[in-house]
Amino acid sequence: MRVWGERHGVRVQFADLEEGLRGLALKANTSLKSVLLAAHLKVMSAVTSDDAFHTGVVFHGRLEAPGADRVLGMHLNTIPFPAVRPMGTWRELVEQVYAQEAEIWAHRRYPLPAIQREAAGGERLLSVMFEHQNFDQSGSSTSSVIETGADENGGNEFALSAVAAAGAIHLGTSTDALGQDGLAALASMYRLVLEAMAADFDGDASAACLPEGARVGLAGEAVEWPGGSALEMFESQAASTPRSVAVVCADERLSYEELEKRSNQLARHLRGAGCWCRFRGGCVPGAQSCRPGGDACVVEGGCGLRAGRPGASCGAS
Repeated sequence: MRVWGERHGVRVQFADLEEGLRGLALKANTSLKSVLLAAHLKVMSAVTSDDAFHTGVVFHGRLEAPGADRVLGMHLNTIPFPAVRPMGTWRELVEQVYAQEAEIWAHRRYPLPAIQREAAGGERLLSVMFEHQNFDQSGSSTSSVIETGADENGGNEFALSAVAAAGAIHLGTSTDALGQDGLAALASMYRLVLEAMAADFDGDASAACLPEGARVGLAGEAVEWPGGSALEMFESQAASTPRSVAVVCADERLSYEELEKRSNQLARHLRGAGCWCRFRGGCVPGAQSCRPGGDACVVEGGCGLRAGRPGASCGAS
């Protein structure tokens, strides 16, 4: 059993947005649960570098037959829920999530331990869990949109649990997984996503919904911006996660590996065409090599940028 740090939590209110969120559910011909699950997946897509990922979703599996109410047990099971980085509109995202829920429904009673044995060799498969509780809890309202405090979800084996109930999403974690500052930033992201969904059903679901100046990782506090040049940072990221998505434009996506390959091809083409670009101040910061005197640089793929060369036409100045 994993030894946890101190448990803590935060409550993200959405009662003031519920009319708009239910309107989105109606527009997408789904339920409020699907809207809230879509919001959860949107936030998770922002804190992972993977193009596709899984989150745990709690399904209620009580038998639907006469006398089922006399069968003891909670009949709850957490199932891996596959997701990809959101595209299209909020309405389309909710529709996709609902369709995925319907597809998984037939497997909702297959035990998570069995899935982990078969798919992960017995190792833990999920670190994040989402649950929607469709019952009223009186006295849970508060004037604060985001309220920090104890973990209302109770201790569990997940690094992060998100439980939607009574007009709020309750986030719970422990300090060894996510610090208080990181959880507060994550809560702000949930609120921003919910506000965007309620405000415009046909808004862009791929747009970033990040609190100003925040970068969050599920390993501690807010992540500091690393040092080094942009070129060095790109090369480091490409080396560590070559297959992760680097660029998204409409329906086209490029991994770091693909983007680096294309940039090298473009650089070689420009160099072969004799294309040089003006750049104030001489050498490009982080360039791989420079000529003596600082009047030219060789960057990715060998494309040169020279300060003040007449007739430059590549657009950099």
